[in-house]
Amino acid sequence: MSSFNGKFIKKIISKAKIHLLVIAILSIILCIYDLKWIMPTLILMVSLIIYTNLDENKKVNEIENHLEELTTDVNSATKNNLINSPIPLVLIETDGNILWKSKSFITEFNNTDINTYLIPVVKEIKLDIEKNDDSKKIFKDITKQFNINGKIYKIRGEISKIKKRDKRRKKEHLLTLYFIDETKYNELFDT
Repeated sequence: MSSFNGKFIKKIISKAKIHLLVIAILSIILCIYDLKWIMPTLILMVSLIIYTNLDENKKVNEIENHLEELTTDVNSATKNNLINSPIPLVLIETDGNILWKSKSFITEFNNTDINTYLIPVVKEIKLDIEKNDDSKKIFKDITKQFNINGKIYKIRGEISKIKKRDKRRKKEHLLTLYFIDETKYNELFDT
């Protein structure tokens, strides 16, 4: 549970405890004026405390379940958008290992040796990462332009760190690269 969610739940619970405190104070005042109310007040207070605790636990569980469902829905939507993205997309490690290609990437570059274009880009990005890694400022955005099979593509992307299970390897990074076809855009401005 995130910090924000925890604060929200604690806020709800603290309001219920304040109400219980007010009821307890009023009950004590009532009992001071008339002792015959001690037993009914005790029974009422114990019942209210038990009910409040059960209700709070129920609310906390409902909120946590709702947040979990919402997170799952957002993750599913994100995955679906990546898989069905109309823009060609590839996930590649800085060692050149392609982890995943979108359907549109496979379709767009079906008859192309895309590695000829990707490897120099990946090497250049890896060098930039190694230069900037000492200062712990990793250059996050990628923007390159390439001519691939007579089409002009702007390659945009981001860099993120990944954890490798093999401890001997150096820190690796994952590149998310989008290939935006700008051929028609450039033709429009070249004329």
